[in-house]
Amino acid sequence: MDIKTKNTGKIFYRADPLWAAVLLELGMVEQINPTINPPEPPTPKWGVTVNRGGSTCIVYTFGATTQWFDGRPEEAKHGFQRKDWKGTLTGPETPDNIVELYKAQMLPSDWHRLARF
Repeated sequence: MDIKTKNTGKIFYRADPLWAAVLLELGMVEQINPTINPPEPPTPKWGVTVNRGGSTCIVYTFGATTQWFDGRPEEAKHGFQRKDWKGTLTGPETPDNIVELYKAQMLPSDWHRLARF
């Protein structure tokens, strides 16, 4: 039980319930209810990096999920989107500044790799 003294305002967490009941009865403390703060919703994180294979790629992290895109720059805007059963694109759209950064950081080996497709 969590209690707070009335004269100083000091808080005691997980106080012995027997002593807390006595102090509550005497009017020396008041019981406080712990507030449960909900966790912050995850925010998407974007970046451009070089993967283990040496290719420049866009990294998208949302919560515990991380995805990479190392395709053509013109396809990067919708690189993380997929079509659902109705043909509608679902998923995040890559921000314009990340697409521009991806184009700017592409190496000659990346352009050579993409020219083969």
